[in-house]
Amino acid sequence: MLDYSYERQVEQLHGMRRDVAELVTAKKRVAQQRDRRQDQFLKLDSSARKALELGREDLTRQALERKRLVGQELVGLNQLVSDLEHQQAQMIARERETRARVERFRSRKEVTKAQYAAAKAQLAISDAVVGLSSQLREAGLRIERTMDRVEGMNWRQRERLPRSGLARMTSTVSSAS
Repeated sequence: MLDYSYERQVEQLHGMRRDVAELVTAKKRVAQQRDRRQDQFLKLDSSARKALELGREDLTRQALERKRLVGQELVGLNQLVSDLEHQQAQMIARERETRARVERFRSRKEVTKAQYAAAKAQLAISDAVVGLSSQLREAGLRIERTMDRVEGMNWRQRERLPRSGLARMTSTVSSAS
């Protein structure tokens, strides 16, 4: 579940990067259009001067009117480029914040997964220790029963030895050593 959430966040981050790239492309197109209008504005200014030098007031007025319209369009295009730059800066800042949040989430996800794996391993170890403890307890009981049997056999043997005369020989051999 954590991996899926992380993947979704990474996809959203890539979407934001695409959006920024599309905005940059649009801003460049508008800037190119502005630059073409700027060239046109300068040419109209030059045409108006030439028409004035030639004494052609009608052409001068036409060139100046077109220059005024292109100038108004330039103001709008400059404002649009400025707005797009501001929007781009905001989108980049949001993308950085999102990237930082995604990275923090990734870190927390990895820590959580590691903690889960450690808890699972501790549980397995606890289960193994419980199993080992019960096996050791059973082995201890078996050893105790075996020791009881051995003690019982030793007691019976001591009981039989005095009757057989073997006890005297065993004690003589023991004292000679």
